Amino acid sequence: MDAEALLRDIGERGDIIKTMHRALRGEQREMAFFDFKRESRVAGRIVSVGYIDELNERAYVIIDGVDGRAHHIAMGQRDLTKFPIGGIIEAQPTPFSVADRNITEIARDGLYSTSRHRELLWQEDRSKFDPEEHIEAHVRRLEALRRGGIVERLADGLWRVPADLRPAATPTLVSARLASI
Repeated sequence: MDAEALLRDIGERGDIIKTMHRALRGEQREMAFFDFKRESRVAGRIVSVGYIDELNERAYVIIDGVDGRAHHIAMGQRDLTKFPIGGIIEAQPTPFSVADRNITEIARDGLYSTSRHRELLWQEDRSKFDPEEHIEAHVRRLEALRRGGIVERLADGLWRVPADLRPAATPTLVSARLASI
C-alpha cells in the first residue's frame, strides 16, 4: 500500500471515530468497525446514519449493539430513509457468490477485464451458456460492488478489484419501532 492511500485510510478512520463519538453523545462505549472476516452478524438499535463519502453516496449506520459495543457498519449505496433512528437492525456479510469467485480468478494484477473474460470463455465449451450473457451478469455484479465502494471502474470493461474481494455488510431492518436494548 502506498503512503498516500495509507494516510487517506487513517484520515477516514479518524473521521469515522469522530462521527461515532458525536452519535453516542459522550456515552462511554467500546467502538467497533464491522469486520465481516471476523464477525458473522451484529444486531442493535440504530443511533446514526449518514454518508462516509457523499459524492459516491457510500452510506454507514452506527448501532448500539446488543453486545454492548457501538458498531460502525459501511453499507455501500443505500436509501437511508429505510433506516430510522431507534429502529432495530441486524447486519451480516453478503455471501461470497460464484460471480465474485469468477471475478477474483479472472482478475490479473488487481484488474478484471471483460475482454480477458471473453477470451477465457471462448476457450471453453460454449454450449453450456451464452458467453455474452455470462459476461453481462458479471458486469452487473461488478456494478453492484462498485456502488458498494468495493471495486472501482476504470473504463468500460475494466475494473480495479481488491485481492481479498469481499462484499459489504448487508443490513436488514428488523423493526422500525423504537425499542430499548
